[in-house]
Amino acid sequence: MRIAVAAPTGAVKDDIEGALKSPIERFGMKAPRSSIVVMVSKFDQALPHILCQIKVGWLNAEVVAPTRRPNA
Repeated sequence: MRIAVAAPTGAVKDDIEGALKSPIERFGMKAPRSSIVVMVSKFDQALPHILCQIKVGWLNAEVVAPTRRPNA
């Protein structure tokens, strides 16, 4: 499940984490790091987007198996 949070202009990550701390603790919510395999077709425009989300911390995942084209 993905949850989107709209924050006021100027809010920083610490403010948002502080506001969410109580419900996270109350409901025992955890965000384990997912292990994913990324597979793309010949139109791979989604791949850079997924990798960027991982790099900046928006997607808590680890790519565990590199993929390549069969003829590469």
